[in-house]
Amino acid sequence: SAIWRIYDYIDVVMISIFRTFSEVGWYSAARKILEGLLLMPNIITEVVYPEMSARNLIERRLVSKLFAKSLKYILVLAFMISIGTIIISKNMIELFYGNEYKNSSTVLIFFGIAVIPSFLRYLFGTTLISINLQRKETMIAALRSSVNVVLNLSLIPFYGYIGATVATVLTEFVSIFPYIFVLKKEKIIESSQLLFIYKPILATAIVVIIYFFTSSINNWIRFSGVILLYMGILILLRIFNEEEVLAFKNFFYRQFVFIRNSP
Repeated sequence: SAIWRIYDYIDVVMISIFRTFSEVGWYSAARKILEGLLLMPNIITEVVYPEMSARNLIERRLVSKLFAKSLKYILVLAFMISIGTIIISKNMIELFYGNEYKNSSTVLIFFGIAVIPSFLRYLFGTTLISINLQRKETMIAALRSSVNVVLNLSLIPFYGYIGATVATVLTEFVSIFPYIFVLKKEKIIESSQLLFIYKPILATAIVVIIYFFTSSINNWIRFSGVILLYMGILILLRIFNEEEVLAFKNFFYRQFVFIRNSP
């Protein structure tokens, strides 16, 4: 908990020491939105954690199978949230904080990029804990906080809140590699499991290109269209298998058809 608190707040403290309180406000505003977005991977990992722990008592291979499926959903969601955050960063800041915080939109764009490794970190950390490697998870968390402190000390005095933003993004990406190393060593993650990642990357590339060619359209409409297009491309690329599609259809039927038609 102490390590997490250092990582979460050291950048804000350093900005207040080296720079102005205005920069603290601009940075913190975007940071709060990022924290809200991180509720999504937290929900997913809270759901899969008990099942992973139970499977680990039986066979490690069963954990790897559930991890692969969770990784796919996390990545699909992460790319979608990342695109959406970058596209409507300015609109979100204006909506929640007003035009006085317009500088926060630049910070939020960078945080949109950091969404992908941040989402993965939640899954990787939960997986290590579920297979009884809590000590390694704590060591990686301590390493992440140390890297973050060093980067903030190096960047904030010269670049202010933008430096703190870059430090956060770099820390998120750097911290992914120790997780991957440990998970590969424990035979939880395999190279073949990562082959499907080209599908969300391809879908992201397509929607980004279309976004830039539709600048005359209202940004909220573009945002909605881009998200729907992203999901449509993934469906066309068959990122979801027949079992997953059937499960979604059954869920949709129970929630929106069966209940509505019930007496």
